[in-house]
Amino acid sequence: MTYFAPQTNLSALRLAALSVTLLLAACGATTPQVAAPAPAAGQETATDLTVSAAAVATKLQPGVASGGRTGYDANAEGQQTVVLLGNGNAATFTVPAAGTFTATLQARETAYQGNVILSVRVNGTELKRVELTSLTYAPLALGDLNLKAGDVVSTVFVNDLSGTGGDRNAYIDYLTLTPVTTTTVAPAPAPTPTETVATKLQPGMASGALTQNDANAEGQQTVVLLSNGNAATFTVPAAGTFTATLQARETAYQGNVILSVRVNGTELKRVELTSLTYAPLALGDLNLKAGDVVSTVFVNDLSGTGGDRNAYIDYLTLTPVTTTTVAPAPAPAPAPAPAPAPAPTDAVDVKTFGAKGDGVTDDTAALQKAAASGKSLVFPTGSYLVSRAVTFSGTSNISIVGQGATIKATAGFTGTALLHLVNTTATKVSGFTVIGAGEGTAWIDGIRVSGGSDAVVDGNTISQMGGCGVGVENTTRTTISNNTVSQVKFHGVFSSASTQQTWRGNKVTGHGSTTLTGGIGLLGQLGDTYLIEGNTSTAFGNTGMKTEGASNVTFRGNTVDGFATDGIKIMPLPEKGVTQVSNGVIENNTVRGFSGANSYGSTALQISSVIGGRVSGNTTYGTFGASAGGKQPPYGYEDAIRLQAHGSGPVPRDIVISNNNVNNSYVGMRLMGNYNTVSGNTFQGSAQNSVIFNQNATGNKFTSNTFSTAGQIGVLFDVGVSSTTFTGNTFSSMGTGIYAANSGNNYNTFTTNSFNSVSKAVVVAGSGNTCSGNTGSGVPTTCQ
Repeated sequence: MTYFAPQTNLSALRLAALSVTLLLAACGATTPQVAAPAPAAGQETATDLTVSAAAVATKLQPGVASGGRTGYDANAEGQQTVVLLGNGNAATFTVPAAGTFTATLQARETAYQGNVILSVRVNGTELKRVELTSLTYAPLALGDLNLKAGDVVSTVFVNDLSGTGGDRNAYIDYLTLTPVTTTTVAPAPAPTPTETVATKLQPGMASGALTQNDANAEGQQTVVLLSNGNAATFTVPAAGTFTATLQARETAYQGNVILSVRVNGTELKRVELTSLTYAPLALGDLNLKAGDVVSTVFVNDLSGTGGDRNAYIDYLTLTPVTTTTVAPAPAPAPAPAPAPAPAPTDAVDVKTFGAKGDGVTDDTAALQKAAASGKSLVFPTGSYLVSRAVTFSGTSNISIVGQGATIKATAGFTGTALLHLVNTTATKVSGFTVIGAGEGTAWIDGIRVSGGSDAVVDGNTISQMGGCGVGVENTTRTTISNNTVSQVKFHGVFSSASTQQTWRGNKVTGHGSTTLTGGIGLLGQLGDTYLIEGNTSTAFGNTGMKTEGASNVTFRGNTVDGFATDGIKIMPLPEKGVTQVSNGVIENNTVRGFSGANSYGSTALQISSVIGGRVSGNTTYGTFGASAGGKQPPYGYEDAIRLQAHGSGPVPRDIVISNNNVNNSYVGMRLMGNYNTVSGNTFQGSAQNSVIFNQNATGNKFTSNTFSTAGQIGVLFDVGVSSTTFTGNTFSSMGTGIYAANSGNNYNTFTTNSFNSVSKAVVVAGSGNTCSGNTGSGVPTTCQ
């Protein structure tokens, strides 16, 4: 092996050894290798592999960047290590010669509520993320890297966490680069025309997926999908029609994993994982071109006290579909119309109770008789007119299934809903088209659930209501899924005083976002524990989705497109005695389309008087950012993310705001709150400021964020902002990077930030402030 001197000052390291004491740590994970593409039909295949030359490994010692530091460690090879303590801290390695190398990192961690995740980058561009799992120094495979002399390989800490019980850190010893050897192969005979040669593809990662050591996977490596949007990707080596089979497993929690199968980002189908051990899952026949990317995307993440739903992807097999010559068949007879979805075997046809379904007869009495039977029911194709609510009272373990059936209100309809479940248990309503008497009626819902538990409202299309599409009140464990709601006067889905609600895969559409209305796409009011995921809210003249007065709320993987007030919001409800809520999560959502119609302004993502939670992995697209010429919203402001007190409630605290992508808003984030952590976010194109601190915010921590193109000031401190830390952040293309010179801006820390194309990097006044180690343009001498 060739050894290279460390890129650090050894004298300084020896001095640092007097003050730094490091603990031991454990076994590293490895990264799955991507298999070479299988040859197309007629090409030679590889056999009789012989290694042409011995590989000579190069060992590189680390340098430090972005806040990393060196320290003494008796267990490191040279008794020195690079320590990564915060997000953005990095160990760097300069490549001495060009080539393709197998890269292996010698490293360890101190774990705290999870393992260290490192971003592997070459010249600043991320290639993958890897997980440290060892508390002692051990090799961690980074895969094969194609490098040039002078390239800088860096491993960047991205998921720092600390608390009363510990601190998550990484310790980097050295990097080994072993040249990838070439092989001489003898050609194999070409396959016969009837022979099919399967190609096995190893997965890449996208959108937050991770690699993990797994002794049960074929190469003892797997790609783990932990959250909605995480994906395993496979690049197709040759064109053809292939039978695709995925080798995968799951950990199930309150249901199985659902994967979206996509080619070049377009969804083809969804499939369900059902095996807890690795097993083949048929994806069907795919017509593919060379270079196409097949991806399997996690779409129904769920976690709770009892477990966590995740997917583990081993590999994808593509088997060419063989072609055969056959005599022409006779022209087929016209295909029959597809059969309706089957009803439960014990379901009773409502026409046996006298319902006609002819669109003329008032079927209310017959349908109420059917509902009172307590049996599962099937509604055959037809239009069933009702003049009052059809009520299912006290039913248990039944299904009410529409097979091409429409429930339609008469002009003089009376009641609270067309279909009404009252104090039912495990009753499911699915497959109906529900049409009201118009939005000008009294408050009438399409389907309402009052009391009871474990109701399911799934796969219905609801419109023309004077109330809501689906209404829920005083229930437990209700699932509202895959419904389509439009042309309703108020809310698409609404719940009051209900617990353990799951709303998934619904599509709700308003009347446009440019005129203010009372309707909200999805609204949960009071109660506790809402999981709202994978829904789409479009064109509402109010808020896209929100909860009021409910704790333990998760908005995950939703899309809001077009709104007048707020995109997604978690808040208390003081009018009902709830002045604060706790454990609010907004993650992996996409929000766009603020109209500017609301006189109070708007926020894409808002946390109001919430104690504890996170806002992470979201993408927002504003309307009034730099690309709009910095035009101020008609009524004042447009914030992408806002933390604030609601009325006289407390300011938010202990919120983690991480890995969000904020684009083109008037203000990127407005923060009124204490002891929150903001890390790994990208704020770009803010017309006024990337971040505004409201008065008297204290104890907030900003690390490893990127602020670019932010009007005149990147980060603006209002009066009384204190004990705030800015470390390892990057600022570019703005007048002033940080302005913290208002009254009461005391005891703040600004260290190791970098500034590019910034006139004034840091403007600080007040007492007890620390400003040092900052680099780049506009940095005053006192802050360098």
